Amino acid sequence: MTKLPAAPAPLLPAASVLDIMSSLASATTRSDIFKILLEPTRSAIGATAVFTLLKSSDSAEMNLFTAGEMPEKELLDALSTQLEKNTSRPHLFSLFVDQAVHDTFHGDESLEVPSKATLLVSLMHGESLLGLVALKFNAVRKLNAQQRQFLQFLALQCVIALGRASAISDLELKIAERTRQLQDQADTLAVQTQVLEGFAEFAQNLSSLQERSAVIQRAQEIMLSLLPEGYSVYYELEHGVWYKRAQVGMLSAPLQALVDAGRPYGASKVTDQVWETGRPIYQDGYDPTLDSAGTLASHIQASVTLPVQMFGAPCGVLRVGLTGKTAGWSKTDRIMLETLVRHLGLVLEGVQRADALRAQTVELLRSNQELERFAYIASHDLQEPLRTITSFSQLVTKKYGAATGKPLDDRAEQYLAFIQQGSERMKQLIDDLLTFSKLSSRPHTLLPVRSGEPLSEALQRLQAYVLQRDARISCDLQQLPTVLGDASQLARLFQNLIGNAIKFCREDAPPEVQIQVEAQGSFWHFQVIDHGIGIAPEDAEQIFEMFRRLHHRQAYQGTGLGLSICKKIVEQHGGTIWVEQVPTGGSAFHFTLRQAH
Repeated sequence: MTKLPAAPAPLLPAASVLDIMSSLASATTRSDIFKILLEPTRSAIGATAVFTLLKSSDSAEMNLFTAGEMPEKELLDALSTQLEKNTSRPHLFSLFVDQAVHDTFHGDESLEVPSKATLLVSLMHGESLLGLVALKFNAVRKLNAQQRQFLQFLALQCVIALGRASAISDLELKIAERTRQLQDQADTLAVQTQVLEGFAEFAQNLSSLQERSAVIQRAQEIMLSLLPEGYSVYYELEHGVWYKRAQVGMLSAPLQALVDAGRPYGASKVTDQVWETGRPIYQDGYDPTLDSAGTLASHIQASVTLPVQMFGAPCGVLRVGLTGKTAGWSKTDRIMLETLVRHLGLVLEGVQRADALRAQTVELLRSNQELERFAYIASHDLQEPLRTITSFSQLVTKKYGAATGKPLDDRAEQYLAFIQQGSERMKQLIDDLLTFSKLSSRPHTLLPVRSGEPLSEALQRLQAYVLQRDARISCDLQQLPTVLGDASQLARLFQNLIGNAIKFCREDAPPEVQIQVEAQGSFWHFQVIDHGIGIAPEDAEQIFEMFRRLHHRQAYQGTGLGLSICKKIVEQHGGTIWVEQVPTGGSAFHFTLRQAH
């Protein structure tokens, strides 16, 4: 029986190899990797020195670990040069002899390293050369197959560990960059929150700040409260001169006099440039060549000039100067200042809109008062000529008619009837105009009123009309609630709504009107329901407009003001009025009045 040759003893104990692999698995840097690998490699191979050269994106990085002799500087420089010149190598092993690299090893034969030569082991990742592991020998050294496999194994483990370390390093850089970004965002958010909190407080008091200068001054106070000691001046350009409109903080007497006097356009290059470009200019110091203030402002440690815009156009320039010790304008400072100035522009837009609205409101009130006064005077003055027309038409009828025993002919009788009917319509129209103008011009005090009382008065006024049309009114006067109102106005409200319900009835049945009421929160909800001709949904809103008629005058008499007066009365009582169709035919007029507690 043939006896097999014994296997060669391993270069390193199995436990040591496992320890190396375990240590490599936890290594996170290049330095850690080579501390783990190089010393065991030097001991196993018997080299006098071991070191590595690794390529980086911009240069050759050298990690040198030695045992025994220190590699000569000339050797290290030569290998660095060789590494920089080559991006890939065809062989795992090569020799560096006489300042040159020789790829002389092929196949599986033993690798003989001459005396004073350096064995190079390529660290390859695919086709890319990552670096070199160099083993220096002082005497001739022949490496057998087992030693070559050992070096090949270590090279592979080294490449794997380097890839893992590179991935970890990239991840750590990404995490660090992301952390920095998040911190920047957090800082920015904190500053913006601080600014918004200041503006929230500012907005609460905005109603008391109706002038632009007061609004700007409050914004300057908020700004300076977030900065080191300093001052702020807001300028507006008028007729080629920068005039101060608002200021917070003290200036020296000479500088204050310069600011108060106004600064011609061109005296401050910074201010002019910000106005023209719409971009802020930050200065970590003061440059007297850019400003006419010269040495008067030499105490300023840092300054910023910011554009203030309204509706997308510049309206002024805000300057801030810091006189206390400062390191200049940080990114956080810039975010805070630009956010604050942007919000200031929005607030100024709101102030301008409010000013315009107040001016329009004042003008509208004045116009309405004039119109109401005109309507009242005109209606009042028209009564006299109307009475004259009516009186003389009646006098003609009496004097030239029955009184003479010679009746007027039919045409004359017709003409006089037209005159009298027109006079009656004119009188009704004037009365309604007077009523409407009185509602608008004379405020009424709202007192607790039992709603049954004004309804009863309205029914008394309509008694003849109710009997004439044989109308039926359904309502329990004793059950009607107490409301806040004006009794005379509420009587007119009920009179108009019930009168309309009777007027616009169907021809085939007598008018029927129901009055209902129910509680609705702090209001009483009234309904005046009829079974008449109804109202189309598209006309439900316009019937409350003045002089709006849905039918011809010959069909239904009226001035077109009745429902306008109803709407005015209800709105002056703090309620609302509307109309809806009744499913069985007819209309239901709804209105609300406040409850009296």
